[in-house]
Amino acid sequence: MSWRGKVILVNTTDRGGGAERVGWLLLKGLEARGVDAWMAVGDKKTTDSRVIPFWGSPHFDYRPYAGVVDRARRRLTLAAERWLGLEGFAHPYSTLLLELTGQPPPDLVLGVNLHGGFFDLRALAPLSKQVPVVLRPGDSWLVTGHCACPGQCDRWLRGCGHCPDLEREPAIPRDATAFNWRRKQRIYAHSELHVIALSEWQLKRLNQSMLGPSIRSSRVIPNGVDPGIFHQGSRREARDALGLPHLRPIFLTVAHGGVSNRFKDWATLEAAVRRLSDANVGHEPLFVIVGGRKPRTEQWGSTEVRHVPYLDVPADLAAYYRAADLLVHATHEESFSNVVAEAISVGLPVVASRVAALPELVDHERTGLLVPPYRPDALAGAIEQLLADPRRRETFSAAAAKRARVSCGLDRMVDAYLDYFAQLVADRLR
Repeated sequence: MSWRGKVILVNTTDRGGGAERVGWLLLKGLEARGVDAWMAVGDKKTTDSRVIPFWGSPHFDYRPYAGVVDRARRRLTLAAERWLGLEGFAHPYSTLLLELTGQPPPDLVLGVNLHGGFFDLRALAPLSKQVPVVLRPGDSWLVTGHCACPGQCDRWLRGCGHCPDLEREPAIPRDATAFNWRRKQRIYAHSELHVIALSEWQLKRLNQSMLGPSIRSSRVIPNGVDPGIFHQGSRREARDALGLPHLRPIFLTVAHGGVSNRFKDWATLEAAVRRLSDANVGHEPLFVIVGGRKPRTEQWGSTEVRHVPYLDVPADLAAYYRAADLLVHATHEESFSNVVAEAISVGLPVVASRVAALPELVDHERTGLLVPPYRPDALAGAIEQLLADPRRRETFSAAAAKRARVSCGLDRMVDAYLDYFAQLVADRLR
């Protein structure tokens, strides 16, 4: 019989981009299996009764913490920490996490995403002494002095300091990265933590980091994709529904925030698109960028570029995948790519940077093409190859959809989490 205990997920919010969407799917998947599943968030956006904001749980008495002096002290502390370049941890309800959902308390805590200015990492040590605490980092923030995506910088391996890019998200105004790094190291040293990595690449990186000595157990569980939404379908029908032309080759990229997303390699991507030739890719190629703030159209060389705002409804995003001939994914670093997983689930061939975990998702020469990072010529060449070869794209499409059914299934992901939770709770009771 499947484990049906109580678990609380911790996430920045309950609706949004990749980590938020996966957290929501996991919450609902666990509920469907009879688990007493809850989510505590910094910013609640839905009306779901199982989602509890840290500052507004109906199961908790906030009066001892709601005095004018206490609130003013927290605001001043957070403001001062921010000014100094420190990562603000003045969030007192973090240590009270096990009380926010009433009785009985949770059997296990899952940290889906802990950065975003709502959670105190210092709570990990006392929480991990009471129940199993599982971290599922979607990026590298837990092991750096401030950034979520260090890219080619390896200072996180030896203590940060003298940060080359304080603007890298989440940005800080002054270089306190060495202090931030050491504080995280001290926190983890007093904690007993379990890790769910999204890829083998990410697990290796976590084991190399200052978090490594505190990892008591780990599993690799890639994110799942909802097959009821992201599945193969008619390209013609999708283009009709979206008002896209039938005869033009269309390639697509998806990024939360569009071209303002600093985790994507826009410099290489734009340079590659400007190199494309109509003679090599067919009649008037169209490049669609999904995820920006407002719709607009521009030209990158001879290629028309259409910017589509962020799509809050996953079915709308799936329609764009079906309408496209090709996904192009140029990035600096990713522990996993929900975008690539969604695309291959729809049967869309992928051209991606050969970095981080992407080779675990894209099977080179079978489901897409991997190219060296920061090489516009290589990226342009791969795009031209696939846009000019419909038969090859069809072969890649069939292989991509087949691979996704095996490796990106939502049920597989939820079952893997449930199996791990059952093991950790059983081990704690021994």
